Amino acid sequence: MLAARRYRRFPIFSSPSALLNTLAMQAPLLLLVAFFGPEVGGHYALADRLCSLPLALVASAVAQVFIAESSRLSRDDPPALRRLFTRTTRSLALTALGPAILLAILAPLLAGPVFGGDWQEAGLYVAILAPMYYLTFVATATGEVLSVLERQDLHLVREILRLGFLGGPILIAAAAGASATGAIAILSAAGCLNYCLYAWISWHAIVTYDPLRRSGGPDETEFLDEGLETAEL
Repeated sequence: MLAARRYRRFPIFSSPSALLNTLAMQAPLLLLVAFFGPEVGGHYALADRLCSLPLALVASAVAQVFIAESSRLSRDDPPALRRLFTRTTRSLALTALGPAILLAILAPLLAGPVFGGDWQEAGLYVAILAPMYYLTFVATATGEVLSVLERQDLHLVREILRLGFLGGPILIAAAAGASATGAIAILSAAGCLNYCLYAWISWHAIVTYDPLRRSGGPDETEFLDEGLETAEL
């Protein structure tokens, strides 16, 4: 019962967060197909796959190490968690900058020869989306710190924002009569803003973290302590 009470926020907030995350990841493709046709959707899907697969592999590896270390620091040395986050974010930004620039330059040149002339447009989409995926890589590798700090409320807010920033631009572009390339450019700009906010939310959770006020506040901490004392007796 003690564990269920303390961790009740996980299912309450994480279930809708997971649903929103899935919707946000699929929204650009679905909306592009709906408003600009399957050909544009196919070019976007290939561009997304080319950018997201290597990003996901590296980011997940970094995230595993970061989560383990941040879990330890959140208990033993919370101020050091700030330094870890800053150091990791800076390292990711510097490491990914060169490959992101190289990808933006080479993708339009190589997409046609590698995938065929019909897929040349996908290379242009990669170049336009490169800034967004660069910031995605920098921000998401440390994003699970919200789970470590038991800030599922901020996790839900973050996913609501992500759905709006990734789905909204396509609707705006379609309503404004923009071209497919223009819609992708608007999506990339909105995505950059989204992942800057994504990183800021993680940082906000860290700087406002109080080990004595984890999910349930002081009253719940006292409740847990009393329960442990009773169990020992």
